[in-house]
Amino acid sequence: MQKRFIINNVILRFNMHLSIFFSHGIKRITKSFFFLTLIVACGYPSYAGTDKQYQTKAKRLYSFAKYTHWTVRKQVVLCVYQTNVFQGALKKAIKGKRIKKKKVKVMTITDMRQHQQCQLLFFSQKTNKSQLESLLKSVKKGVLTVGETPSFLSSGGMIMFIDLKGNFSIKQKNIRKSGLTISSQLAKLAK
Repeated sequence: MQKRFIINNVILRFNMHLSIFFSHGIKRITKSFFFLTLIVACGYPSYAGTDKQYQTKAKRLYSFAKYTHWTVRKQVVLCVYQTNVFQGALKKAIKGKRIKKKKVKVMTITDMRQHQQCQLLFFSQKTNKSQLESLLKSVKKGVLTVGETPSFLSSGGMIMFIDLKGNFSIKQKNIRKSGLTISSQLAKLAK
């Protein structure tokens, strides 16, 4: 969402400066081009902020998995639904870590039939809102679902990121319905 806003803002400013060029000549285009270059160079540090947000959320996902009580035999699999960008941050956050002495693995799934291996399933903002409810209904019991769309909890999700800082809300009813329990420590952190 933030990337889209920045890109739209840059395009809007570029169009404004382009119209200035056609109305005021070549002298203005040099200034406009310089200004546009400055906007692009200085306006994109927020992409670095996005990476930081991914890292914060990835660390939270690891914590969600760590403080959820479930029976896992071999390894804990944290899945990301159709979002390869987030997978890198999640892999970095879990590198060398274990949950209850079990290895932790990250997997991107593109089809909901693949979620059978997952203990935690993350849906990004890119997940189509109209599909979200049916996707959540298809999740098997025992899978902790986490998302970041405003309608996530009301659609049947369990934990929802509520801001860019990684703050979150929990819907205990949905967690219990799935047969999971979370640590009281995690529940206290929820907003």
